[in-house]
Amino acid sequence: MGKRYVVAVALIALLGAVQVGRLAARWIEEPVPEAARNRVALEGGWTDDLSQDYASASEVRRGGSPYQPTARLLDLHVGEGWRGYHWVPDGQVNPHTPLHIVLMTPITALRYADARVVWLIANALMFALAFGWFARSNGTSRWFAAMVGLASLLIPTVYRHLQLGQSHAVLLLLFVGAWRALKRDRDAGAGIALGLATALRVIPLVLLLPLLRQRRFRAAAWHAGSALAFTVVGVGLAGGTSLGDFLRTAGGDNVSFWRSAPMNSSLSALPYRWLTENPWGYGIANLPALAAVAGALLTLAALVAAWRSPARGTSDLFWATVPWMLLASPLFWEHYLVLAIPAAALALRTRLRSSGIATKLAMIAGALVLLGEPPGLSGLVSGISAPEQLLGYALPLYSMLVLGLSDWLAQPARSSVTPAAETTSA
Repeated sequence: MGKRYVVAVALIALLGAVQVGRLAARWIEEPVPEAARNRVALEGGWTDDLSQDYASASEVRRGGSPYQPTARLLDLHVGEGWRGYHWVPDGQVNPHTPLHIVLMTPITALRYADARVVWLIANALMFALAFGWFARSNGTSRWFAAMVGLASLLIPTVYRHLQLGQSHAVLLLLFVGAWRALKRDRDAGAGIALGLATALRVIPLVLLLPLLRQRRFRAAAWHAGSALAFTVVGVGLAGGTSLGDFLRTAGGDNVSFWRSAPMNSSLSALPYRWLTENPWGYGIANLPALAAVAGALLTLAALVAAWRSPARGTSDLFWATVPWMLLASPLFWEHYLVLAIPAAALALRTRLRSSGIATKLAMIAGALVLLGEPPGLSGLVSGISAPEQLLGYALPLYSMLVLGLSDWLAQPARSSVTPAAETTSA
């Protein structure tokens, strides 16, 4: 059995390396400004978060504000005339927190093309470690955990995340570390990990809910306190005005433009998409006040569902909260699904012990989480048809709804999993 595991791990490692190598090969050379201007999104993803993070972090290194218009910072730090965000509203600025931008500064010592490759490899390693660590924490052998970690690089949503140069591998690693610490009653460590995640992306603040539900007040206090401390550190390093600039960014054109996008799977996006005039062309009426109220109510519904979830499928209050956390976020893109893969895995482990509608829903949710959006979608700013939106871009929304709601279905009769409301291992 040991030799078989070695061969399997080696084969999967090779396949994962090929996947990462294919992406790296596209990014060895500098991006071509003319190509970036003429295409909405290059294969390999030049028009993504990493380009703006690199440009903003480069500006921090030279003592400037990271929240200047993205186009200007790209001209300064990636290449004159380069427009990775040429097709979004004028004045688009980096939407990420000061701490997130500061932590990206080390890779700005490299030219942009090299920084992309380094960031790609770092994210691939973090994914392999996070998923392997998760599998090992669920009682698998070291070899099997290694296979799970390396095989994660072959998952379509993980590959898409790597392709776009995103940073949720960091969050996933922090989530798994926090969850593992909670299982071992190390509340301070769990709270610090979640506090760092919150200072990086804000929305993990929702993970206070499972801590409070389980009366893990010490972990909750460490979560809130460390989030504040890390935020202060980020603001101090990014510049004294960075917090105000970030808050204006969060409430400005960035969100107002993207919240109605067909790629945004947030629950609050639905009324803005269909009940306001927007650049994506979906508005059937222009009722912004109604859209705002409906969006707020849908967000509240997601938070209430997170608070009340019986977690019968995932059997773990921590991971049962993640789908609702994503749905409550004002912006929820396909690559965020990597954060919900552990929840889907736990639901499948529970539900496959029996049959019935709960098992079918868990299988559907698992498939949607792993696959994400189907290939071949247009990716245009406008001209996306309603069927393409409803049957393509909306699949991440459906996956989180199915996964979250399946936790409310009855526990399989033959399951030996301890009910989530009684377990202390969440």
